[in-house]
Amino acid sequence: MPVEPAGGRVTGIATSSGAQAPPASAIPPEDDAQRLRAWVIVSIALLVLLIGAWLYRWMIDDAFIDLRIVRQIQAGHGPVFNAGERVEAATSPLWLWMLVAGDYLTPLPLEWIAVAGGIACTLLGVIAGCAGSSIITGPRRAGEMWLPIGVLVLAVLPPMWLTASTGLENGLVLACLCACLWVLARWARGATPLGWAAAVLIGLGPLVRPETTLVSALLLLLVLTFEWRARSWGRRIGLAATALAAPVLYELFRMGYYGELTPNTALTKEATGSPYWSSGWTYFQHSVQPYWLWVPCLIIAGAVYAPLARRLAVEPTRRMGALVALFIVGGLLLLLFVISVGGDFMHFRLLAPGVFMVMAPVAVVPWGRAKVAALLLVPWAALSLSVFRSPDGAPAGIGVRRNAITLSAFYGGRLEWFDGRHAYYLETKLPGTPASGKSPSVAAYGIGALGYKLGTHVYVLDALGLADPMGSHLELEHRGFPGHEKVLPPGWIVARLTVPGSEVPQVLVSPQLLAPERNTTGVLDEPFAASVSHARRALECGDIAKLFDAARKPLTPGRFLSNLVHASVLWRVQVPPQPDDAVRVECPRQR
Repeated sequence: MPVEPAGGRVTGIATSSGAQAPPASAIPPEDDAQRLRAWVIVSIALLVLLIGAWLYRWMIDDAFIDLRIVRQIQAGHGPVFNAGERVEAATSPLWLWMLVAGDYLTPLPLEWIAVAGGIACTLLGVIAGCAGSSIITGPRRAGEMWLPIGVLVLAVLPPMWLTASTGLENGLVLACLCACLWVLARWARGATPLGWAAAVLIGLGPLVRPETTLVSALLLLLVLTFEWRARSWGRRIGLAATALAAPVLYELFRMGYYGELTPNTALTKEATGSPYWSSGWTYFQHSVQPYWLWVPCLIIAGAVYAPLARRLAVEPTRRMGALVALFIVGGLLLLLFVISVGGDFMHFRLLAPGVFMVMAPVAVVPWGRAKVAALLLVPWAALSLSVFRSPDGAPAGIGVRRNAITLSAFYGGRLEWFDGRHAYYLETKLPGTPASGKSPSVAAYGIGALGYKLGTHVYVLDALGLADPMGSHLELEHRGFPGHEKVLPPGWIVARLTVPGSEVPQVLVSPQLLAPERNTTGVLDEPFAASVSHARRALECGDIAKLFDAARKPLTPGRFLSNLVHASVLWRVQVPPQPDDAVRVECPRQR
């Protein structure tokens, strides 16, 4: 993919053999036929990725959480999952507001906007990666082809087809990372100051996903380091302020509106808690081994990156070499982060950005510098397209319903158990009187498609904590399936969905969701009526009451300021999972 060097001129670049290549100005300009050949070759890899993404298009249940929040915004309730309860259940603020804009600007169903938008962002990310890579690995000799080395690995990797859609922000993450590569490659090659628009782009990491904050910080540090002498103090501060303005303003909004420092999903998944290396390493192995991903990584490291490093090491400004090194290090750090938090419930999903960052600088490489890698990658690519699959035979090792996108594919329009007047635990009607302000209400362990189907007026209690102001703060009793470890015991559920004095039925929880040391029959150790009674008392005490005040009290200027001041304290609150323990901790004077 031909991309002209931006600004300035290159005075000579060493080849992998150590000789000086002709300066960029001495290379004959490309004619239309050469540009067309370059596009055709790269487009073949893009077409493979597009076909795979389209064949495996789908929506994951968690993506419907974002869609329900979009509907709440449109209903005037704000960016919340339940009306009247301010909880940040969306992991990516930028993706959420892109969905809002897409729903206003297009006639497509919201589910299709999410799926098509994810695929489009993935492809745009790959194109931006090619544009940035062509600056990094160029210039080419006259008539020389581009080989889509890094793109080929991504295009034929089966789980990339599935993660391209899902309805979540996967594609947006890739698009933003590679857009940063493109603008910074232009900055590095041209040796010109970074523009303000590029600075804004670099700072978007915290709004894309929490972990991409690290990448934004590294990229900003890179720019400031190389432009330190070229800028006055005023321009340095201006550059940093421009990059940080959007994430800082949103963080202040988050603290005042939600009373938290991170998305609620990060709290639920213990993203900032103690590492879970064993699960993360297993997740990494299960995501890499089925596709022999180490094979293309070794080929590209030896046949592409090694000569590229020698060539970039002698460049006068050293900017380009630092950029490439930062992308590799940043990608590896993202992979390490995913391993440290225990992985993910979806095969390969959270590893994709890290792999993408490592491959992006060599997305396209001139033929003369990549022919060995190309010859070695072809057999692996053929196997990846035709043979390699995860152990269950699907591109992603989860039981997905292929091409299930619209809500009818999940529910078929059936909710016979729901009459809109009672409180429900799963699909079982609770005989007690529904709690004031939460009728009708439903408690469930999968709230995405169900919550979207029920509509904005139904209170949906997330028993796994992703969209609940208290459940996300439960103390972690044991490690288990990532993102599904903070299970709200039924005593809490009945106490929150029914008013005091209501009849209390014995409610069971699935044995698979209990901590291993507890009774595996599904019946909790404590008598159930006592558990509900303790839960009712604990909800009115101490830090638990403060969490609900921050989320439910009317958002006056005073409440916003109080949340802003106390957000760091509220963020650290931990609630004992069992109601009797919570009473002892939170209500010591009421015992």
